[in-house]
Amino acid sequence: MKKYILIAFTALALASCTFLDEHTTTSLTNTYDTEAALEANIRGIQASLNFFTKDYPENLESCSGLVHFGSTNGRVEDNRWKCIITNMTYTSMSLNIDLYGNIYTAINNCNVLLHHLPESPVDEAYKREIEAECKMYRALIYLAAVRLYGDVPLALESNETAFHAIPRTPYYKVYDQIVADLKDAWDGMRDPARVAQVTPTQGRSNKWAAKALLSAVYLQIASLLEVDQDPSNFNFYDETRPERKPVFAADEIGTDKAKAWKLCYDTATDVIENGPYALALTFKDLYRWKVGYLDARGRDCWNLDERIITIQSEVFSTGNYTATRSLPLYPPDVEVEVNWTTVSRYGNVRPSRFFFNEWCRRYAWDKGCKKDSLYKVCADPRIDVALIYNEFIPCNATTATRIYPSVSGSNLMNFMPFFRKYNTPTYQGKPDVADFYYMRFAELYYIAAEAAMHTEAGAAVALDLVNEVHKRGGTPLWEMEQVSVDNIVWDKLFELCGEGHAYYEVRRLGGKWFKENILQARNFFFEVMGDAGENYMATFFGRSDFRYDFAEDDIKIRGALLCEFPKEELTANSAMSTADKNDFSRE
Repeated sequence: MKKYILIAFTALALASCTFLDEHTTTSLTNTYDTEAALEANIRGIQASLNFFTKDYPENLESCSGLVHFGSTNGRVEDNRWKCIITNMTYTSMSLNIDLYGNIYTAINNCNVLLHHLPESPVDEAYKREIEAECKMYRALIYLAAVRLYGDVPLALESNETAFHAIPRTPYYKVYDQIVADLKDAWDGMRDPARVAQVTPTQGRSNKWAAKALLSAVYLQIASLLEVDQDPSNFNFYDETRPERKPVFAADEIGTDKAKAWKLCYDTATDVIENGPYALALTFKDLYRWKVGYLDARGRDCWNLDERIITIQSEVFSTGNYTATRSLPLYPPDVEVEVNWTTVSRYGNVRPSRFFFNEWCRRYAWDKGCKKDSLYKVCADPRIDVALIYNEFIPCNATTATRIYPSVSGSNLMNFMPFFRKYNTPTYQGKPDVADFYYMRFAELYYIAAEAAMHTEAGAAVALDLVNEVHKRGGTPLWEMEQVSVDNIVWDKLFELCGEGHAYYEVRRLGGKWFKENILQARNFFFEVMGDAGENYMATFFGRSDFRYDFAEDDIKIRGALLCEFPKEELTANSAMSTADKNDFSRE
């Protein structure tokens, strides 16, 4: 691990005691000696997860091919821009290096707390609750790491006093540890009543969150085994290196994809049927970031029953980008005075025109960019809540002048839709206080629906599961002929757009799916629009020449399924080689 992990943790240990003014009695001399101190440590771990709301979604979402990141400055030669074009994060990219460091800082925070818990004089039952919750967070972070990099160092001990050189652990063994941590979390975490008793109003997860997350892990494992049937589709396994073959010890899955799919389906449906969660009554309720607003159940946006795992906003923190990547004006029926230029990160992360039109195509829009016309009404009202798309500028314009709608002048620009999920109607030019949904209940329906397609439950059950989400969103209900794995995945992308899922979803089903659904499809989309002689906003600020130059190159596509390993770890960790960038399928 990198040496700066220890430095980062030391800073967090000093800060975590007062994070959100929580348990200020804790000091460096009694860091683990009281219940309040242990709670402060958990709050510190939660605080260290805020990288999920910063560069993490900005960089990774844009690498999905469905989301754009950038400003109006020319970025053709910029490293961040190249990352978007090649659809991968590479070894020397600063955002990649920082992300990796943040991941292992957070992992080490978990390991330090787990290391010191046995010596704490606090009641054993109370310590068990803390241990279990800590393991859930460690599993959550390792799930991000293994999906990004494949093999990663599996650090299960604290790195407080010495630098430890740890080699990369085969990815399937990392998944085994994640499953073990989540099962232990399920056994020991607080149930909803206990959470309400001990840590009310703190946004803490209960034990059902561990089981919900476990269903997502089984989905990943089943998907890996599914694509492994065709090595040309899979970046984790090279047939010349048999040690790369995925064999999962967890639950004795081995290479049995049918067993993995059944575990996924059974776990997700258990949470749906028996857990404490409920879909928000309307899709809009999920994003009513307004103090005092209550839904029909009397719940406000920070306490909805759909929340499973959230990452809390740091109020008015300039580093919390989930709000500043969007524009104001949500909800549509609320008018507010805003300063459009106060926050420099306006519009830095937005849905690509390709993604926008895929949504249009699947839900019967007038999706053409006809001269002097705007987009028409959508059959899926979720898009009205998720995006700002048609209030301002005709799409036949030719000049890209700003990254947000101009309020004066000719209003001629090529602009894309904007996310507006993390806005508040009281917005006044400062970052909002919206929490980030790491996992919410709707995701469980899509996990269960996809798994049903691979089990005896079948398409009829999958149809019912997807339609439950559609009913509350007001989305047209599916008919049986619409049910397929591809359609379920795309609808999941629509439901969860802008919430940090796109990068993983477009890669989870392997290189072939990624190629056919994203890379080739995206290139074809812009080529067709160009042939029609229409300025279709191309994509990035009027550039009509953005094409994935490897859309037909299977080796490069397989290589883009994983991030390259950060160079600083390769050079600082003696257990690794600088040749071990990633990964196993490149020439």
